[in-house]
Parts: sequence; structure tokens; C-alpha cells
Amino acid sequence: MVERKPVWVDGVQASEARLANAVFLQGEGAGDALDAVRVRPGVRPAGANPGQVTASSNTVTVQPFQAVVADSANPASGPYVVTLEAVQTLPLPAAHASLARIDLVAAEVADDGFSVNLHVGEPASSPVPPALSTTYLPLAQISVKPGQQPAITDLRRFTAAAGGILPVRAAAELPTVAQASPGQFAYRLDSGELQVFRAGGWQRFKQPRNRWQSLQLSSGWSPYTAGGVSYHPPGCLVGEDGWVHLRGMLKRPDGTITATSIQIAALPAAGPATPVSVPAAQAVLIAMGGGAAFRVEVSTEGKVVLYSSTASPVTYPSWLSLDGLSFPNSTIFD
Repeated sequence: MVERKPVWVDGVQASEARLANAVFLQGEGAGDALDAVRVRPGVRPAGANPGQVTASSNTVTVQPFQAVVADSANPASGPYVVTLEAVQTLPLPAAHASLARIDLVAAEVADDGFSVNLHVGEPASSPVPPALSTTYLPLAQISVKPGQQPAITDLRRFTAAAGGILPVRAAAELPTVAQASPGQFAYRLDSGELQVFRAGGWQRFKQPRNRWQSLQLSSGWSPYTAGGVSYHPPGCLVGEDGWVHLRGMLKRPDGTITATSIQIAALPAAGPATPVSVPAAQAVLIAMGGGAAFRVEVSTEGKVVLYSSTASPVTYPSWLSLDGLSFPNSTIFD
């Protein structure tokens, strides 16, 4: 039967119930027709390092966790959501007298339920981990060598809810092209980057850029027009290179303004990590005509302030051009 029995129907089977739960879990493809019902097996992210495996000379300790365990060869059987509610301690057999071995710690599901087990590998000069025939989620490998402390290799992978952000410890843990789906998000724990799967690959997620946003003009300041000509309205843009660009012509408030500084506008978001000063446009210097120079400063709060080069108050020009002013972006819009 292609249509599986929904959970509200009497007599629903266990596999149907598991498939119903799969709707809320993150998918993971394999490149076949059953990708629509596949889920990503893994440990559910949480505090206290869920599913972490540690070892002493004679014991293995597994931290509590919840996880999704799935049979990749039979996805239509539905995933298993399992819980280890307390710390699990397992005995670790002593090392061989002369040979090394690799043990495997796994979360397993079988007909009789769920368990966390330590599978002991065969001692050999070139040991390999034991192969399991059950449906399982690997948690760790343990290298056991004569005269040495056991060495842990963390095999945990994480999963997430449908549409959630998947945490991965490195690029190697990102879902492959076959496993990922367009619009899927992953957070790189090693680099702190948020990445999105689009155009057939993983890319650093960036806020939409290359669009002009309006500046919030201070009281009395307005876009400049003259002789029926309209100039660019005051705005800012963050380019793909991270530089912030300002543009636009402004008209100052009516009347005479004499001050050493005056706020003319504000960015639509917080400012840079440290204040940034840029020379005012050449048009301002021409308009002044008296030799006084001005600078535009963008504060950490995002204020756009016009300063004079003299200590005493000066008369500000009737108009101001922001065209060509730019500075490197550090935090704003990033």
C-alpha cells in the first residue's frame, strides 16, 4: 500500500506512528525516490553535551541524550526517537597484551527496544571497528592500546527539527549535495558562520545587500531639489565587499545654523564598531568658499554628524552632498 495509514485511524501500526513523527524532523536525502520520507539521524542539540562519551581505564560513560535513529536502507519503516534519561556506565574490557583494538559505542534499536551498547573490536595489528547489523546511531569509537589510556573519537552527528538550523562541528559534517535540501541552514560551530544550501552548494548566509536603504533625516533636513531637478534621495548601501556607501543631496533647515557640529541623519541600523570619519564631499567646500573644511562622522550609534574644522561655530552651507562617501563595514547590516 502506497498510502500509509494516518495516526488518527484505529489500528495504526508502529511504523505509521513513527512516520507521522518524521514530519517534524529534518530531512536528509540519499538521491532516490524515497528521499521525501527520509530523515536525518543524529543527536538532538541541548545543553550538558548530550551523548558525549568519555572513558577511563575500565569504564565508558555516556551522557544523557535524545536522538533520532533511522534505518537508511528502509526509510519507510519510520525513524525512532530515543531517549537516554540518565548517565550510562558501561564496562570497558582491558587491552590486549600486545595488539590494539577499536571499540564502538552506539545507540541501537531492535525488536526488543532501545539500548546504548559498547561493542568490543577484535585485537589486531591494524584494527577496525566492529560492524553492526542493527539499526544504530554511532556515538564514539574508542582506541584501546596496550599500556595506554583509551582514546575517544567523537562520532556524534546532530539533527534538528524540520526547518531548523543544523549545528555541525566542521565543514566535513555538512550534509552532502545529495543529502541537503534548498534553503536548509547549518551553523558551523568551528567558525561561527551561518550557512545556507543554495545553488547546489553550501554558502555563507548573508543578509540581502546591494539595495539602497533610506537614511533617517534629522529634524529640518530634507532631500534637495533645485530647478525641478530631483537628486538621489539620502540613502546608504552595503556592497558585497562589505563597504558602506552613502549618497544623496540634502537641504539643511531654514535659517542660519552656527555650531561646531550638527547631526544630519542616522543609519537604519547600528553604526560601526568604532566611529568612522570621512571627508565631506567637495561640493560642501565650494559652497563654503571661506576655506573651512568639514568632515562627516558616522558614530557607533549610527548617527551621521557634520563637523567643522574650526573650534568656533561656523555657518553651515544650505545644502550638502553625501555622494561618494564610503567606509568599510565592521558590524552594521552584516
